[in-house]
Amino acid sequence: MQGIYDYVKQLAPDASINYQNEDLDNKLSDLTDELSVDLIIDTVGKKEAELDFRWLYNGRLVTIVDVPSPLIMFDRGLGVDVVDLGGAHLSGTPY
Repeated sequence: MQGIYDYVKQLAPDASINYQNEDLDNKLSDLTDELSVDLIIDTVGKKEAELDFRWLYNGRLVTIVDVPSPLIMFDRGLGVDVVDLGGAHLSGTPY
């Protein structure tokens, strides 16, 4: 997992959080002065993606695992991008 974290660091984000060894809520609270973030890339799952919404306001969530409930999005002016990697693998074609 450290390899992925190092790769993300090379992209020079304003901040990155390794949820496996950092407290996500405390870190985001410190980084944002308890406000919101512009972008969250969720690679964990639907439950975690829905929890991510509390840190977004007019921001964007990118998820590669599962689609969060659309009802949560509408009260916060959010955009969600879903990348369905499973569909590509299940198609049986390299195209």
